[in-house]
Amino acid sequence: STYQSPCLGRISMTPNYFNPIPTGPEIDVESNTVSIQSNNTTYQNANNTLLGAAPAGSFITKTYSIFNSGISNLSISGMTLSGVNAGNFAIVSPFIGTIAPGEMAQFQVKFTSSGTGYKSASVSIQNNDVSENPFVINLKAYSGTAQLLNFDGVNDWVNSGINCDNSVM
Repeated sequence: STYQSPCLGRISMTPNYFNPIPTGPEIDVESNTVSIQSNNTTYQNANNTLLGAAPAGSFITKTYSIFNSGISNLSISGMTLSGVNAGNFAIVSPFIGTIAPGEMAQFQVKFTSSGTGYKSASVSIQNNDVSENPFVINLKAYSGTAQLLNFDGVNDWVNSGINCDNSVM
């Protein structure tokens, strides 16, 4: 549809069905200023869903930001961990409370390394966003010292942590 503005002239207005205007609270979570999609299993270093590698007995701590891009208060009522390796992860500084529109709050997750291999868990953020409750962050980290290079003259290889299809191993 179009609108005749007295100052700007004719303005075309097209509804945006892909990014509707929020009518209530809207949870957005990111780390390193990179957005995280709820319940996504594509792990990335950029948004700290792939936390990295830690030798056994050491730890990695990452910070996550919860934004309210909606028009009413976002209520965070709880944060829980689940998954087969949930014992290797801890929510160090959980946020429980209200986030006003346009504001944000932070929390941290700590991964404690034990054994060898990839460990995974999920953080569930209970909230009052109608379409993303709970908001689920799937996390993965490597426990142990990752061997990145092997040059023995016979079976030479480099472990980049990325499969040929660009997914994380």
